[in-house]
Amino acid sequence: MPDEDYNTGQIYLRLIDDKLDNVYFPSRGHFGRFEYAVSREGLGSDTDFDQAKLGYFHAYGWGSNVLIGGLDIRTTLGGDAPIQNLYRLGGFQNLSGYEQDELTGQQFGLAKVVYMRRIRDLQFFKAYVGASLEVGNAWEDTGDIGDDLIFAGSAFVGVDTPIGPIYLGYGHAEGNNQSLYLFLGPLFSFR
Repeated sequence: MPDEDYNTGQIYLRLIDDKLDNVYFPSRGHFGRFEYAVSREGLGSDTDFDQAKLGYFHAYGWGSNVLIGGLDIRTTLGGDAPIQNLYRLGGFQNLSGYEQDELTGQQFGLAKVVYMRRIRDLQFFKAYVGASLEVGNAWEDTGDIGDDLIFAGSAFVGVDTPIGPIYLGYGHAEGNNQSLYLFLGPLFSFR
């Protein structure tokens, strides 16, 4: 398949409310995001389409325990987004068991619950163990939203270090999709 260049020209509005006490291992607070993007040929885009994103995550902690719940919904409205604007799903706590960004589509939905427990405090390090349950998928057509939901989960160990968080995890999803994860970076990302 020949390489094709796609141009995107957009105007977007992004509203964020971030009250998490820790971006890497939150124990209380919430994070909410609404984004709406308009892509038009008059702005330099190859196609006309609109996209909307809505996400909310809430952390509730007691003692050494934390429960985090969240919902992330993304949709393409009024046209078809080109390949570089498709939503991507898969990877650690984003349908764990699938590879990073393995699933793509014009629509996207993900709900998850994460439990973490702080197990150790050392001088500059805090260690956690946890698990997640996730359900969602990516779809091409709005009429397919909610069909073929994929259930997944993960178990992990995380360490909050001065250079950032480190995670070692295992993910499993329906269809015997399995992955091991070792990476440096935030557990919760809202890309």
